[in-house]
Amino acid sequence: MRFAYFSAMTFITRVIVLCCSVLSQLILARYLGPEGKGAYSVVVLVPSMLFLMGNFGLHVASVYYIGKNYDRRKIADNALSTALLLSGFFVIFSVAVLHIWSPGFLKGIPFRQVVIAVLTLPGIMVYYYFSNFLLGMKEITRYNKLEILQAGMIFAGTCIAILMKGGVFAVIFAWVLAMTVSGIAALATVRRLVGISLNFHREIFSEMFEYGLKGYVANLLQFFNYRLDVFILSYFSGLTEVGYYSLAVNFGEMVWYIGKSTATVLFPVTSSRTPEEANEFTPKVCRNIFVLSLASGLVLALIARPLVMLTVGHAFLPSLAPLWLILPGIILFSFSVVLSSDFAGRGKIAINTAIAAGVLLITVILDLILIPGYRSCGAAIASTAAYTAAGIASVIIFSRITGVKMLKLAVPVSSDLQAYRSLWNRITGRQI
Repeated sequence: MRFAYFSAMTFITRVIVLCCSVLSQLILARYLGPEGKGAYSVVVLVPSMLFLMGNFGLHVASVYYIGKNYDRRKIADNALSTALLLSGFFVIFSVAVLHIWSPGFLKGIPFRQVVIAVLTLPGIMVYYYFSNFLLGMKEITRYNKLEILQAGMIFAGTCIAILMKGGVFAVIFAWVLAMTVSGIAALATVRRLVGISLNFHREIFSEMFEYGLKGYVANLLQFFNYRLDVFILSYFSGLTEVGYYSLAVNFGEMVWYIGKSTATVLFPVTSSRTPEEANEFTPKVCRNIFVLSLASGLVLALIARPLVMLTVGHAFLPSLAPLWLILPGIILFSFSVVLSSDFAGRGKIAINTAIAAGVLLITVILDLILIPGYRSCGAAIASTAAYTAAGIASVIIFSRITGVKMLKLAVPVSSDLQAYRSLWNRITGRQI
């Protein structure tokens, strides 16, 4: 019940974050139009990509090794040292590269917008290192507060930038400030709990680096599975098509918030359980998340047209087709969202890496085939195929390594209804 309670609280947090994020994206779409929205989406992906390239999975390793009762102070010291060192290197390196070479997917975007976005990398890296540190400590409430703070600041900054009529650059600058302040807040939170210095502890770093490197490859591949299509779409079809597609993804990914909120809590819980306990626990989580994702996806599909018209207007109606096309894949990907956290908690990150590599191959091939002719719809079809493959592969592999029947991961049982009832009573404060 404690897991269910924290999952529910994390889901509520995700709803708040979702509201802030969706409102920010809708305001941006209204104000900037399809092309401006596309430019913003591409620019903010650059530091996100650099973070995935430069973190080496150490933020994920923190969760795992804290769950295994390693020295928290040493882990925190290493997190700060490596975050500052790695982010500093990647900022200097990326700005130097972009100064002499502008990749095709950045065409039409001013150099200064990309540079100001890259400068947020230290804040991003510090934030994710130390927010994941809180997950490892099972400080779920503090983690959720940081998530709300970050989303709220991005929303407030977006509103201020638009009220000042600052354009794309001002909106990006507001995002940079929000991410930087969020990083400082995460650092301060962990410092109050365990204390932090700039000391470097080589003996624990080597173990964490070895574990993190396995997850690093998986997370990097997964990022490209999620976002490579944006870069390819920008290269072949321009920023306006990116604007249509990014809005479709913004709406579609609302379905993921259910699974991701649960997966956030599942990773540290699985790492502290025996395999037998996890074999009983994870299937229950997985099938309920799938049902909730299916229901929310169907509702979103039905209300998509009036939702787009009401929120962003006629200019973004071309977003409807890619939204409908990507929803089936997003729903089926809920299996992978949950089970990847289980695999990581068991120390079997190599499974996530293998799945992500195979799915990335599907993504790249289909993107290159479909995007030149079908633009944003081609990107959506490619994503649905890749997400479906990831979900099915995750279910099959989990079933084989645990002996759990695949239907047990997808079909609810009568005891699940009782769990819903008990959880609702706990949230509302009623006695069972």
